[in-house]
Amino acid sequence: MYLIEGFCLSATFRGTARQNTVLSYFDFVIPLSTTSLTLSRMNVANIMQITYEYEIQEGNDPFVQLADQAAHDFTLSTTPGTFSVNLIPIYWFPGAGLKQTAKEWRSTLHEMVKKPYNYVKQRIATGDACYSFTSSQLKDGDGLSSDEEFDIKWTAAALYIGGSHTTVASISAFFKAMLLYPDIQATAQAEIDAIIGTDRLPRCDDRERLPYINALALEVSRWHTVGPLGLPHSVSEDDVHSGYFIPKGSVVLANIWYDLSFVIQMLNQTEKREGVGTYPRREF
Repeated sequence: MYLIEGFCLSATFRGTARQNTVLSYFDFVIPLSTTSLTLSRMNVANIMQITYEYEIQEGNDPFVQLADQAAHDFTLSTTPGTFSVNLIPIYWFPGAGLKQTAKEWRSTLHEMVKKPYNYVKQRIATGDACYSFTSSQLKDGDGLSSDEEFDIKWTAAALYIGGSHTTVASISAFFKAMLLYPDIQATAQAEIDAIIGTDRLPRCDDRERLPYINALALEVSRWHTVGPLGLPHSVSEDDVHSGYFIPKGSVVLANIWYDLSFVIQMLNQTEKREGVGTYPRREF
């Protein structure tokens, strides 16, 4: 699981991910119904420490609550069909409840961006700051322009919004795959036992020596794609695609899941011709 959690982490932050992952192992002995909560807490702890060097509190952490609310609002705002105004612009009229909703969501988003950022600045001012993404970008102190501070604040916030729920979704899909396909789990475990042994956990620097595990992590992302339709986009001008006319202003969704499945189908055909078949894949 740590290999998936730390799949794309830089070497600087892998220790943080490893520590939180190991601590979370002890929570997986509790009932299966709480697994999702454990995964979410582990991932949030990783992201908050990496981004702000902030250790989340037990129970209802104020920063986590803000970030979760902002992520929830973002999901609703980007889900096609949530608001009829996207299809019928005339619904955007004075006094409409949608404007009040947008104002509340905007306030929550800005609070989520500012509060943990100010927390890091305060720790830097008192000389108590540890290394994190945000503190590393603020090393120039007062020499930063307002535009540079804006970029740092929103980039840091994007790390949480963009990585918190997506990582949990991938790890949850990994659990599901291992339950559905115990033969794949057995083969993966056998590779770890043969190459890593039983005296320690795998690390990210072991990836090159674990081709099956590496392929398994990639397959989880393909098999259970996070955001299979991506984000809705608006066509900026009239277009024709594969003989279909797409008028300006149309909402377009990319079928990411299909594209990834199509690639695997092509790989399957190639491997059959070449007599290769070692990639751990399962059709969902």
